[in-house]
Amino acid sequence: NRTAWVLPMSTKIKSNSYYHVFNRDGKLTSVLISQLKLISSKRLRNFMYKMSRSEFSLVIKKLNNLLK
Repeated sequence: NRTAWVLPMSTKIKSNSYYHVFNRDGKLTSVLISQLKLISSKRLRNFMYKMSRSEFSLVIKKLNNLLK
């Protein structure tokens, strides 16, 4: 079994340490950092969105800060 860590995204914008807000194709979108989940890779059938490396790095930094 293969697994993947995933972070859900939302169009509901909040500004605190549990969210990372970024521009996704012209729309503000939030990554819900506090809702990190481990799922089976079988659930990843549909491609959702590929985040830029720079945005991904910012999300990882916020996740690390949350876990400290």
